[in-house]
Amino acid sequence: MIIHPLSFFKQLWLCFINYGWDVIRYFRYSQMGKAKLNQKQKLARIMAMTHVIEKGLSLPETRLGYGQNMVKDLLYLLESGVQDNIFCGEIISTAKSVLMAYHEFHSKAEYELAGLGKQIQEICTDGALHKTGVMKFTKEQYMANAASSLSGCIQSRYSLRQFDLAPVPQERIIEAIRIAQKTPSVCNRQSWTVFLVKDFEKVKAVASLQSGNRGFGHTVHNFLVVATSLYSFFGIEERNQSFIDGGLYSMNLLLSLHSLGIGACPLNWSTCVKQDRAMRKLLDIPDFYNIIMIIAVGSIPEEFEVAVSRRKTLNETVVII
Repeated sequence: MIIHPLSFFKQLWLCFINYGWDVIRYFRYSQMGKAKLNQKQKLARIMAMTHVIEKGLSLPETRLGYGQNMVKDLLYLLESGVQDNIFCGEIISTAKSVLMAYHEFHSKAEYELAGLGKQIQEICTDGALHKTGVMKFTKEQYMANAASSLSGCIQSRYSLRQFDLAPVPQERIIEAIRIAQKTPSVCNRQSWTVFLVKDFEKVKAVASLQSGNRGFGHTVHNFLVVATSLYSFFGIEERNQSFIDGGLYSMNLLLSLHSLGIGACPLNWSTCVKQDRAMRKLLDIPDFYNIIMIIAVGSIPEEFEVAVSRRKTLNETVVII
């Protein structure tokens, strides 16, 4: 079938209109370029900053004094007064609990936080605090329910940032990829491809290009780069479908790795063009792929710690219409 030139230009025009609508909505509602945040944006910022501070406590060698600027910003947000509503109380309590865990970690090490400790105590000791910071596991405890049921697998999975020195056998990683192949996709197009990075120098280079692995990237033996092919999609209405299908696949892959006793940590690939091109050049990933995410893979140690990463309640996430 030959596409008439006028039809081609019509499709191109539709791309500009629809992507333009995406840009307008993103700029209007995201936090990009905002000097003043609304209530929902503040809460989202508090959640993100809380997690960054909490996951710092779960690194193999947590650096004393890490993240002080972010702690100051989080304290400012909590002090500035987020209006109370049915949802924000739990989020704020979790943030305060993480800050207290941060303070206790440094107190035990007798590390002076230059006035931050006093500020944390003043702001964060009121009200009920949640279990936050890190949880300790043995390998046996962590894997006890991983293969028992779907619920057991999902509920027992955590992002690992502490790995054993022994590499994961390649055939076990391939088996996890085989299991994840059952992921549903639009019209069964299965647009995904996994780039398994095992070369030592390339593993180090991937770690340097992805900022979310700081503090543990040097312990990673393999990275899995999940990508989806734009060749699989038809029209402008499917402009975001590659990310949907890639996200579904990535979650199934994470659960497959967990069920097989392989430690993993999902790492986002929300980046700019320069970094994206650098990753493509490093791993020879063609432009027709969308890079969805990166998964750090390693062996589970006999004892380790993970970030608690408290979840929202159902009241915060379910809307019944």
